[in-house]
Amino acid sequence: MPPPDDPFKDLVAWKFAGAACWHTGLFAIGTALWHLAAAPHSPMAWRLLSPAAWLHAAALYSTSLLVLYAQRRLLSSSDVPPVHAPRLGLTARTWAGLAVSRCVLRSRRAADAAGALTLYGAAAISGACGVAALAGGAVQGVNGGTQWLLAYGACLGLLYSVIYLVRAKNVLSYPIVQRHRYFRVKQRMRAAARSALVLPTAALLLLAAPLALSSLWRGARGGAAPFPPPPLALVAAAWRAGVLCAFVWTCGAHVLEVVFTEPVAFGGEGGGDPTKALLAALRHTDPLIQDWALADLVTVAEAAPGRAGRLAALFADDTGAAGWVPLVSYCLAELEDLSAVVSAAAAAQQAPGAAAGKGAANGGGGGVKWNAVVPRGRGGGGRGPRGPSREELLAAWHIRGRYYRACWCLRGLSGLAAASLRGDACGVAQLSSPGLGDAAVGLLAVVGVMAAHVKAAAAQAPPAAARRGGGSSGSGGAAGGGSGGGGLPALAGALLRLVGAGAAPPGQGVAAASVDGAALALLDVAKTCVYRVTTTFGPVLRGPVREAAAAAARRGTPGAAGAAEALDGFLRMEE
Repeated sequence: MPPPDDPFKDLVAWKFAGAACWHTGLFAIGTALWHLAAAPHSPMAWRLLSPAAWLHAAALYSTSLLVLYAQRRLLSSSDVPPVHAPRLGLTARTWAGLAVSRCVLRSRRAADAAGALTLYGAAAISGACGVAALAGGAVQGVNGGTQWLLAYGACLGLLYSVIYLVRAKNVLSYPIVQRHRYFRVKQRMRAAARSALVLPTAALLLLAAPLALSSLWRGARGGAAPFPPPPLALVAAAWRAGVLCAFVWTCGAHVLEVVFTEPVAFGGEGGGDPTKALLAALRHTDPLIQDWALADLVTVAEAAPGRAGRLAALFADDTGAAGWVPLVSYCLAELEDLSAVVSAAAAAQQAPGAAAGKGAANGGGGGVKWNAVVPRGRGGGGRGPRGPSREELLAAWHIRGRYYRACWCLRGLSGLAAASLRGDACGVAQLSSPGLGDAAVGLLAVVGVMAAHVKAAAAQAPPAAARRGGGSSGSGGAAGGGSGGGGLPALAGALLRLVGAGAAPPGQGVAAASVDGAALALLDVAKTCVYRVTTTFGPVLRGPVREAAAAAARRGTPGAAGAAEALDGFLRMEE
C-alpha cells in the first residue's frame, strides 16, 4: 500500500478514472449493439428503450466496475515468479505450472493472493447478475431456470478470471510506438469480440458435464435426472447474455492496459527542479510508477522534443548528486541484477549433462506475452532428461519479466552517456562515481552476459517437437503438448489460444527454438546502445573502460572482466 502522503496517488487515480470513462463508452456501445443485434421481429430489439433494459444494463455495469477495479489491482509490469516442482510436473513451461503460479500462489504474498480472489469473486458476481438480468425473460415457466442462469453466469465469470490470469493479461505490454488512445483501443476490438464469442461457448461446455452425468445417472438408476437439461431457448438467451458480459470484461482489460502503458512526464520545462519528481518516482515502491519513470528517463536522455531543459538540468549540479549519479546508479543496479541471474543460468547450461537435459525438453508452447514466461510443453524442469534447470527457468523469467525495464535502463545509460559529451559542462560524468566508464562497462557487461546466454542456449539440442518435424508446422503439441499432446491439455491449450489475443500457434514463434526471442531482442538492444556510446566517444573511451572494468571485476560484477576486450571489438567494427 502506498503511504498516505504519496505524491503519485492522484496520478494512478486519474489513470484509473480515464480507463473507467473509456470502459463506460465501450459498455454503452456494446449494449446498444447487443440489443440491435436481435431479430427485427424480436422484442429484444426494442427493449433498449424500456426502463427494464436500463435497469438490467445498470446491474451489469455496476458489477463490471467491480471487475475493472479487481483487474486494476492485479496490473503488473512483470510476471509472477514461476513454480518449480518437477516431481509434481509443475514448471514455468507447462500450463499446469503457469496456472498454479498465476492463479493460486501469485507472488507468494497474501495481498497478491487476495487480489486474485477479489477478481474471482467480482467476475462471478458480475456474471451471475448480468446473465440473470439480461436473460431473465426466458425463465418463465422453466423450473429452476433462474438458478441455472446464476450458475452459468458465475461459471462464465470464473472462467474469464482464470483465463485472464493464466494468459497473463494483467502483465502490461508497453508499445514501441505510442499512438492515440482511440487507435490503440480500436485495434483491440476484434480480439475483444472474439473472446466474447468463445468464452460463453466454453462456459456452456463446462456446464454440459453435469448434464451428461445426469443422463448417465438416469440411464443407470432410472427415474428423473437430478439435473434436468434446460430448454434450448433458455440456453440461447443465457449464451447471448454471456456474450455481452464477456465483451464488457474484455474491453475493460484492454482499456486498462492501454491507459496504464501511456507515457508520463515527471517534471516539466521551466520548473524549479525538473529532476526531483523523476528521482522520487524511481524510489517509489510501486513498480508501475518506477516503469513510468524509467520510460520518462529514456525520453529525457535521448533528447526527445520538449525535454531539452530537463536534460540540461541533469548535468547542472556539479556534484552529480541531483541527476547523473542517482540515475546511473539505479540503471546499473537493475542491469547487474539481471546479469547475475542470467550468468547463473549460463553456468548451469554449460554444466555436464545439461545438454542432454535440454535436448529432451519439449517445445511448441504458444507465446502469451512478450514479457511473460511462455510454456513449452511437458518438460518437467530440473536438470537431466526431464527439462531445464531451475536457474534456466529463473533466467527466462527475469529476461521476459524485466525486459522492458532492462531496455529502458540500457537506453537511459547510453543516452545519458552520449549526452554528456555536449551537455556536461562541469565534467560530472568524468569526475563522479559512477562515471562514464562505469556506464559503458555496464552496457558492455550486459552484451557479454546475454551473448554467452544466447550462445549456450543455441548450442543445446533442438526441442523434441522440432526434431519430430512439428516445430514449425503448427501441428505440434499444444499448450500441454509434447509426447501424447492430445486430450484435455491440448483442448485447454486450444481454448487459451482462441481467447488470447495475439497468441502464436503451437510450434511457432519464439518457443519453437532453443533461444528465447526476448533474449535475442535484449541482446540487440544492448548492442545498439553500446554502438551509440562508441560512435559518440570513439577510441578515447578505452581508458575509462579499462579502469572501470577492473574495479567492477574486483567487485564480482558479471561480464565486467571482458568489457575492455568487447569494447575493442565494437571499435574495430566501426573502423
